[in-house]
Amino acid sequence: MLYLAEASRLGAHGPGFDLLTSHAVVSLDAGLEIIGHGKAGIWDADVGPEAIITLGSDFSLSHWDRAGVTTHLADGVYHITLVDDLAISVAMHGDVTAVDRSGHVRWRAERAVADVPLQSGIVGSAAARLVIAFGNGATLRDVDTGRSRGELRHDNAVSAVALDAEGTRAATGDIAGVVRIWNTTTAALVATCESHTGIVRAIKFSSDNRSVVSGGNDGDVRICDVASGATLHRLIGHSHQVVTVDVAADGRTIVSGGRDGKPRIWDARTGLLVRVLDGHRGTVGSAQFSPDGDHILTLGVDGTARIWDREGMALGSLQGHGGTIFAGRWDIDGRHVITTSIDGTIRRWDPRRAIKTVLRHAHTAAITDLAVSSDDRWALTGSADRYAILWDRRSLQPIVQLAHDDKVRSVMFGPDSTSALTTEEAGNARIWRLPAGVLIARLGPGITAATYAHDGRVITAGDGMVRFWTSSGSVLGSVPLDYPADQLVLDPSGRWLFVRGTASSVLVIDVAARVALVRLEVRDRQVRSLATDGMRVAISDGAAIRLWQLGTWAPLAPLVGHRSPVTAVWFGSGGGLMSASPDATLVWGRDARLVAKLADTNAVLALAMSPDGSLFATTGGDGELRIWDAASYRLLLRLPGHRLPAFTLRLTHDGTAAISGGNDGRLVTWNLARRTRSASELAEIVRCRIPLRLEGDVALPRDLDFGDPTCRSLVLDR
Repeated sequence: MLYLAEASRLGAHGPGFDLLTSHAVVSLDAGLEIIGHGKAGIWDADVGPEAIITLGSDFSLSHWDRAGVTTHLADGVYHITLVDDLAISVAMHGDVTAVDRSGHVRWRAERAVADVPLQSGIVGSAAARLVIAFGNGATLRDVDTGRSRGELRHDNAVSAVALDAEGTRAATGDIAGVVRIWNTTTAALVATCESHTGIVRAIKFSSDNRSVVSGGNDGDVRICDVASGATLHRLIGHSHQVVTVDVAADGRTIVSGGRDGKPRIWDARTGLLVRVLDGHRGTVGSAQFSPDGDHILTLGVDGTARIWDREGMALGSLQGHGGTIFAGRWDIDGRHVITTSIDGTIRRWDPRRAIKTVLRHAHTAAITDLAVSSDDRWALTGSADRYAILWDRRSLQPIVQLAHDDKVRSVMFGPDSTSALTTEEAGNARIWRLPAGVLIARLGPGITAATYAHDGRVITAGDGMVRFWTSSGSVLGSVPLDYPADQLVLDPSGRWLFVRGTASSVLVIDVAARVALVRLEVRDRQVRSLATDGMRVAISDGAAIRLWQLGTWAPLAPLVGHRSPVTAVWFGSGGGLMSASPDATLVWGRDARLVAKLADTNAVLALAMSPDGSLFATTGGDGELRIWDAASYRLLLRLPGHRLPAFTLRLTHDGTAAISGGNDGRLVTWNLARRTRSASELAEIVRCRIPLRLEGDVALPRDLDFGDPTCRSLVLDR
């Protein structure tokens, strides 16, 4: 945001700039609530229903209420945990102390932890009224009195400890890599797990308390049976130390993170990798599931907190701290996130504000086609699972299912969006009344392509004919066709119909007269792609693109620049054209000169242009959506969404959203709304919300005035 404001001051403007600014402001808007601000950075925090305790970079322990009122509790503290209203800490010299919210010391166990801060810490359980302080050993202590309840004896220093939900079992890991399971009532050893080959850095019980997940310096994540100590799965993939692990509430999914900066999601039942989470730069110190298990919070030394769904889709990034985020927790309500940073602030975020993506597991097989109604109210998908589904476009709630006998090949709304046309592999086309999903007519068999004419009539190809039908399914006329067709394309005026198929030519039909006019020949054995802009038609010819003038059908200069066969062509704004092949995606000017090459190593599978021609979107084999500036062809945003390639993509007619369908069966929408902001507005947002200032191209810390009434009243999305 800081650099965008500076760019605006220097004259940056345009739709691409507005889109980037809108996305940056969204993240700030998610974290408008600043609970408190200290003079030092905040290394750690623990969150309770009424209060938050923090550990400052000056080793101070503080208590904060939800209004931001702070009480200094202690100095010289290294580790903290919150149990009910007691802040329990480990001091530099090894004392373990329990302090209430007023600063009153309830109890102190002197020199209870040796070798502080080397591999030490503290965990607690309100259910078992128990805390475990660990270092050279691990000691069980009563929360209310501080009395010892036993020792968990190790041969080596203890480096990680976890308690199960009831506090009846503890898992410990040591610097030799050994993981042990204990009964906390008797302090008896229950089981010993297979050892890591390095220090154990993180431990977590599964939700059913039957297994323990551990991560260590060897880069392994291991699942150990609590009762027997047997290794259930060894999860291999991290290239450096694993420092954080967590298990979803249903016990089916694990997330891990560490020094390689690439958190991983695993299937806990099979041990298989689900997804690598790309986005952080540098070590990821914490990865946590939300209480409902639907989202994952990751914290990185890059200064960001990121939100993902449990299958690894990036949903949003929480950016606003003026430096590294040291700690973060899901709040007690399970919907908000609390973070602390080197900048000394405690921020409470609403991740829903930062999430600009809605997804739906729409089909059980690949989505083969996608359409958006003219009023942007509905979306229609077709799938290999033999269904077409009508959706509410904004909420992605299904409205009606349209059953077919075979894989659905294409879907299309009628001109007024009250009807739909679908085709299937079995050779049938169907006309439906929407939104009820009533079948109006079934056309076929033998149909291989279909489309709506501009007046609402239907055109089909198959069985050696191009046929014209009324909107109710009555035949109006036909034109002979001597090759199998797989696509029917109308020019923007609706006058010319281009019939593409398994041939080295394209038949052109006059729609009004229903007569064949001309065949456009290419040298390749089969036309792979075709597009028209109302003045020209472009047809792929191997690695070349041939063009003809509409009406006169005079050939124009071919476009030569690809090394591989051209798989798709699209006309853009201003008469330009884009072409995709396995070797590159190229941009051509109206004068047939090569203008640009998209900076994208993924082959473009689908492209959609915004209504105003200022932006365009692409999808590729990696399942990501990319947003580009149509004037400069500069990549603006990369938005992950699909686990598999996405072949279908549309932008809404108002330009505020992109929607795609993937081979993973997902239907995904992204919010592309963009608002123009003046340089003065951007400067005000930065002044009130960004704890940084620029000196040249270097960002330096800056104190925010949290008492400024103009900042308190600033609403970023107004």
